[in-house]
Amino acid sequence: MKNRFKYILIMKIFLLSVVSFGQLVDLKKDNYWIDLGVGVASTVGGSEKLALNVSANLNKNNWLFKARVLKLTEFDVFNHSFSEKVIHIGGFVGRKYTKNSLQMTYFIGLGRAYLVERGAFIRKGGSGFSVFSLSVYEKKRMEYLSVPVEIEFALKTTKNWHVCLGAFADLNTTKISYGSLFKVRIGKLW
Repeated sequence: MKNRFKYILIMKIFLLSVVSFGQLVDLKKDNYWIDLGVGVASTVGGSEKLALNVSANLNKNNWLFKARVLKLTEFDVFNHSFSEKVIHIGGFVGRKYTKNSLQMTYFIGLGRAYLVERGAFIRKGGSGFSVFSLSVYEKKRMEYLSVPVEIEFALKTTKNWHVCLGAFADLNTTKISYGSLFKVRIGKLW
């Protein structure tokens, strides 16, 4: 309970600073966009996962602000009763460097991760055929604070959309995640 209070206090301070800064946003002058991404990821000591990303971004005076939801899910159709997954929710601040039609952005933030993973083996279930019999496991759930970092390389294609390659890591003391994403940015970019 004590850790949850600290997390809520830190997030309130962070969000209040973003909201108060957000009141100065000029939609005619500032740039804003949405990223949609798909890629691959891993967790330390875990398996490969499918990564899905959605984020909202703001460029204000060459400072970048991002709110991101990143879901990492195991692709396992026939062998287990549920797929392991991690959902990262975070707020970021970052900078950019632009040269001609290429742009590099980097971010660091504060986040919260929600993890569902397999615990102890319970039993073998299903129809009895090896392909379709499910292994039933205990479901372990955890929440933890994290420091997410991200770097992106974008090709500026048009005024309203870009294509990007990105790498991310979610640093914490419980389950470190990392991976790469292919993204499309849509919005008022430059």
